[in-house]
Amino acid sequence: MSTVPLRRGLPRVAGGEPWPAEGFAPESETAASGTPESSEISASSPAPRTPASAPVIEAKEDVVFDATADVAQSVVSAPAQVPAVRETKPESATVKKNAPSAAKEKRTSTEDSALVRWVKRGALWALGVVLAAAMIVLAARGVTTLPGVPEFMERFPGDYPLPESVESGFPAWARWTHFLNFFLMALIIRTGLQVRQQQKPPAFWTPIRGGKKISINLWLHTSLDVLWLINGVVFVVLLFVSGHWMRIVPTSWEVLPNALSAALQYLTLEWPTENGWVHYNSLQQLMYALVVFVAAPLAAITGMRMSE
Repeated sequence: MSTVPLRRGLPRVAGGEPWPAEGFAPESETAASGTPESSEISASSPAPRTPASAPVIEAKEDVVFDATADVAQSVVSAPAQVPAVRETKPESATVKKNAPSAAKEKRTSTEDSALVRWVKRGALWALGVVLAAAMIVLAARGVTTLPGVPEFMERFPGDYPLPESVESGFPAWARWTHFLNFFLMALIIRTGLQVRQQQKPPAFWTPIRGGKKISINLWLHTSLDVLWLINGVVFVVLLFVSGHWMRIVPTSWEVLPNALSAALQYLTLEWPTENGWVHYNSLQQLMYALVVFVAAPLAAITGMRMSE
């Protein structure tokens, strides 16, 4: 039997005995005085060699390794090194917090660039209008210097005498209907813009006898249209009853050359003599006739076609 004690290590269970149990290592070789059979076996199969580099450590019986105690002692004796933790906000929260300000800055820059574009465009349009007006005035002045044009303008100064039955001045009904016409047209334009731009009307109107429900803004716009039509009908009726129609309706073919002469005078910035209290010039007479008897009926017909 070998006298070399076993090499013992750490316990297999926390708080247990070192493993393996106490004992001696098995013999690697038989004694020289052994039996012939053992000698033959040992000769045929050589004993395992122990590496020279592996030292043999003799375990003492009174030494017990407690792995748990060692680990606990190392943890206690080691200085507490707590890594410094820096509180950082999540990147997503920072992005969300900065998103409204970034969107506001982007919207502001977009509005500023749009305003700059509109200002530049308006300045270009204004400059173009001024240049076009200057060219028209110069062209009209050049036309008036052509041969025969001064004589034409002298023969047709821009107006012709009206029939003697036409009274001068403006009667009260003409002044009031003109005032109501402009007043109602301003309100019609305003309410029309409200109807077009409204998102949610403040109220709705439903006919008493039943029918389609419409917004209060559209109802006001339509009511003003009806009042404007009534005012126009009153004006036309009184126009023919009083004979005042001859002031705005041409009564002679001389209205055409006189209208051309008046247009040349306007274009050259040498306006014809204004004498509206007695009669309009021929260009004004044609424009009034077109507005009262052509443009206004067309506006009424198309408005009724589009009305609710």
